Amino acid sequence: PKAIAALPFDAWVTSGGTLAFSYATQVSTSPASDKQYRLTNGGSLPASSITVTSSQTITGTYVTQHRVTFDQSGLGTTGTNLVLTVGTTTFAKGSLPGTRVWDTGTTWTYQGIVDTSPASGTRFRLTSPATGSLGAADAGTTITGTYVTQYQITFAQSGIGLDTGSNTVVTVDGSPKTAANLSFSKFVDAGDTVVYAFSTPV
Repeated sequence: PKAIAALPFDAWVTSGGTLAFSYATQVSTSPASDKQYRLTNGGSLPASSITVTSSQTITGTYVTQHRVTFDQSGLGTTGTNLVLTVGTTTFAKGSLPGTRVWDTGTTWTYQGIVDTSPASGTRFRLTSPATGSLGAADAGTTITGTYVTQYQITFAQSGIGLDTGSNTVVTVDGSPKTAANLSFSKFVDAGDTVVYAFSTPV
């Protein structure tokens, strides 16, 4: 076995002789930490036993990996709704927290909006963080997507016909709505205020 300090390593082999070798697919740090290395070119390296007919250099190429935990808050602990994508791997809220080793540079993205399942008048909005790329500073840390609950508020009317044209029936957070605009719905963060006023007369 050869440690990193022993590489590069030269071996003299008689022409036509056989050289057997194998690269470790994962190499831990010493002392062990939340960092390791993954062999990236294993599939393109020569076979582990080669017949030597000329001089050559065989190089194992590694990428740095870090152990990172992803979590969420505000969504509860069960459910199959998509919450997070790390590289090409997806996580539902029921599978978080999740701890794995990831290649440096792997991108991650939390869903901006997470619906309830089944869908209802309640959903969740991401407040932080949205997206990023894993690096050395993330080793051994927990990245948490924080969500706030939102409720759907619907404004409707009864008794008014479309003969009111462009006249305002209700103003919601400063935005006027005609009869043709109603019913009108918006999602509002829990604890936030909605300011509205119905016109009288119309």
